[in-house]
Amino acid sequence: VLPRARGLLIGSTGNLTQGKAGNQLGALRFAEGHFVQMMDANMGCYSGETFKVPVVLQGFHRWSISEGDYDQRVRLQARIIGFREHIFTREHGLVGQIMADAEWTFGTLVQRLLEFLTVRMHYGHPDFMDAFWAANRGSVSKASPHINLSEDIFAGLNVKTRHEQSLHTDYLEWEKGREVQFLAGSGFFWKIASGSVGLLRTRDLRALCQNASVMETFALYFATVAWYIHNVIVDISTEVFLLIFIYLTLASKSISDLGELGSMLAAEWFLTPAFSAMLPAIIGLGIEYGPFWMFKNYLLTAPMSMIYFIFINKAMSSSVRTTFEANTAEYVNTGRPHANKSYTLMDAFLAYWNSHYRPALQILYCIVLYRALNQDGALPLILVSFTACVWILAPILFQPPTKAVYEQVRELVSFIAKSPSIHDRIASGKASSLYEAALEQELKQANRSLTLPMLSSILICALYLFMTTSNIFDQTWAPLCGMFILFLFRSVVRFSGIKSAGMIVIAIPCLSLFVVFVSTFIVENPDFGSLLVATMILMRFLITAKFLIWSFFRLVLPRGSPLGYEQVVRFTFDFLCIYEWHFFGALVVLVLQAIFASLLWLLDRPPLRLRTGLLLNKRVSRGCVRRIFGAPEREFEECHTVKVD
Repeated sequence: VLPRARGLLIGSTGNLTQGKAGNQLGALRFAEGHFVQMMDANMGCYSGETFKVPVVLQGFHRWSISEGDYDQRVRLQARIIGFREHIFTREHGLVGQIMADAEWTFGTLVQRLLEFLTVRMHYGHPDFMDAFWAANRGSVSKASPHINLSEDIFAGLNVKTRHEQSLHTDYLEWEKGREVQFLAGSGFFWKIASGSVGLLRTRDLRALCQNASVMETFALYFATVAWYIHNVIVDISTEVFLLIFIYLTLASKSISDLGELGSMLAAEWFLTPAFSAMLPAIIGLGIEYGPFWMFKNYLLTAPMSMIYFIFINKAMSSSVRTTFEANTAEYVNTGRPHANKSYTLMDAFLAYWNSHYRPALQILYCIVLYRALNQDGALPLILVSFTACVWILAPILFQPPTKAVYEQVRELVSFIAKSPSIHDRIASGKASSLYEAALEQELKQANRSLTLPMLSSILICALYLFMTTSNIFDQTWAPLCGMFILFLFRSVVRFSGIKSAGMIVIAIPCLSLFVVFVSTFIVENPDFGSLLVATMILMRFLITAKFLIWSFFRLVLPRGSPLGYEQVVRFTFDFLCIYEWHFFGALVVLVLQAIFASLLWLLDRPPLRLRTGLLLNKRVSRGCVRRIFGAPEREFEECHTVKVD
């Protein structure tokens, strides 16, 4: 083995090329023959499938090649031929089965449709490619950092731009492994969703759409970024749907008023059109494997699959929206751990606090606010409430069994309660407390474009001013007094030289009780719903003030100023009650997850073992469960950590 003379990745730190695409480009120079196949480390094949390869390769030609047909190289009908995949990790637990079903739907049913629409791309599958054509027209993928995060699809764009064909066949099947653990699975979908934003920014897609007809443009949309844009639209629609009812309440419009107008908003849908998305898989699996297999292996896991993808769809939406704001697509290393490798509540909290937990808490807050304002009659909002609860509790539901529930809760409590030294600099990516994690996210937001967030926040404040009643404005004094006292308290802590800010954690619950007391006994016409609305409006004004302060100091602070922009961001984080809302939200998440984790732990006690048997494959759930919970193994119990049915 020769040592590498230079690094594989080109560029500076944080702006390096894609390693996989670089490997493919380097290997292509040594490839021989007319056709080439690139396979990842998680791919393979049965020996019997290799005998079908010559038959599949004949599909590149318009007709059968006869002896002496020397010009057959210039009469190819396709540049890429893809085929089916068998997900061998299907037996590795519930997450592996869900991921395998999703991959089967995309790799079989969707590929057939895309071939029919002549817009099939190259999606990282072990496709066969015309080696001579690929070597002379831009390789099999692209390696530019951030832009080409989903590097494989650009080979398909290259094929379509040159008016060539990418075909799909069903009589060849390769092996492929997919993620079988919850954290790894969500990380994978986060990565490909982020890559779709990079794809939208490319000249490849722009040039292709400029030369396409209207119908071809629609087909290209569904072949590239439709799934991810759809999830963003659904995510935003959920937020808007809930805010509409709050605004209608502020406008003194009830459910009965909407019913008299014949509006569909007066009733809640329980059977949504989204259930129709299961029909292609039901029909396809039923025809291919039989109704009994389809019922046993697909329909019985459909409820858990829906819960899983409610969470995953939110991950993809958050990834797309975050990548749009940050203007860069980042690689996520999933690691692909085994199905029985557990993670802690802390790991889930760090991974999903900004993408899932905070949006879920905002939705739950709005639901409580809406019900408090409409005690006589309100829409149940069951599906929206269920969605928000799934965003918080799904990481616990799909967490592999572990014996350390109490230790995990205690670790998360210490993480939330710990406050850093006020004068310490926050190290990026190394948060040891909720304060550091929230401040790091605040710094990232402050260094992005502020124009759109600031304008939208100003418009929302103007809307609140026009729609808010005098009763709600009266309730504003209660949270305003509490925030003013907190401001004075933080000022004393900061300028008195006290190094630790841990006492703020004690002050926050006390101030909450003070706000409730003022709202109930001092302010006229006490009303809990009005207090919640007043608090929400006040926080919106504080957020608007934060954006204005950031924008002002961006303009006036010269480069190299001792009063750094980071210090301004930290000042607004400390004194505009940003951290307090993070703290309250983290406490709510902690309580909900601790209760749910304890319930699941009880369901996993002998002789039930319901959680272990559901999430893991049968041999692991029977053999390793005693080791998982720390009990001594019996001689006749064998622990199969990798072996599956």
